Amino acid sequence: TYAIGYGPSERVDHNVTRNALIPHVDDAEVTLNVCLSSGFEGGGLAFHGLRGSSTTSSSGKATTLAYELPKENEFLYDHKLGRAVLHLGNHFHEVLPVTAGERHVLIMWCRSWKAYRAAHCPCCAKFRRDFCVCSKEWN
Repeated sequence: TYAIGYGPSERVDHNVTRNALIPHVDDAEVTLNVCLSSGFEGGGLAFHGLRGSSTTSSSGKATTLAYELPKENEFLYDHKLGRAVLHLGNHFHEVLPVTAGERHVLIMWCRSWKAYRAAHCPCCAKFRRDFCVCSKEWN
């Protein structure tokens, strides 16, 4: 669990360390994302689809990933103070640039050693590998 801030410029004294966040999946089975602020502009949470899906985006947008993002289940979530979104950890998402104010969120990664993690290497999942390269105990 951690709190992080986004804003047009870095303000370490306010825990604002970035403007946006590139598309990624979380190192968790489920993520809870709670909005702790108001009065900001931009900073939408864009969802792109599930990791490992077979469909790809047709947007033609440039991406920092080595592959296209999945397009199913795409939507934009706009944070509101005191509201939360709960999503699968393997749902690709990104934070769009904050253009004014400060966007603060509380992030809670929920993990289960008895479910997914009992059969999947967390290191390889984090780095989006299709198979484990770490240890035989995970295969």
